Amino acid sequence: MTTIAYSKEHAQIACDSQTTDGSVIVSNTTKKWFNTRCGSRVFSSGDTLDIYAFEQHYKNGAALPTSMNLVKYIRITPGRVFYGEVKGGVLKEEALTTSHAIGSGDKYALAEMTRGGDARAAVQLSSELDTQTNDNIHTFCTQCARKTQSCKCRQSISINISPNPLLLKSLA
Repeated sequence: MTTIAYSKEHAQIACDSQTTDGSVIVSNTTKKWFNTRCGSRVFSSGDTLDIYAFEQHYKNGAALPTSMNLVKYIRITPGRVFYGEVKGGVLKEEALTTSHAIGSGDKYALAEMTRGGDARAAVQLSSELDTQTNDNIHTFCTQCARKTQSCKCRQSISINISPNPLLLKSLA
């Protein structure tokens, strides 16, 4: 399956890249997210064909099949995060107000975030303990929905918390 972790405290979401068929690894480079027409980014966990149908629903307005098994997802729009489930053609979504994780390694990820780890560390721990999660991890900022490497939010956060050099000089 997979592990997808959202850390509210770190404004971060991370996911691995492994797809399995039972206990057999099918791919180590699967993209676990897609972008919607309205600017959201959706991270999903479930059966491959069900996730495909779910993606087509978001991208093209296709009907959700009533034969659909459970798909869990986390959707981010800049500054907002939602948790949802789809089953049997019914979609239910609500705002996330706490850190959360989905997929086969969700319990390990939640344990790591409870200890203060960020979303990336949560998926990393899951990859060490869950055979259906790998360590090819992608991390995104939930403030702007960009990969953390290209995110300007984190740079501005680090600038805001850096000590003021003039203040330090006056204290010396």
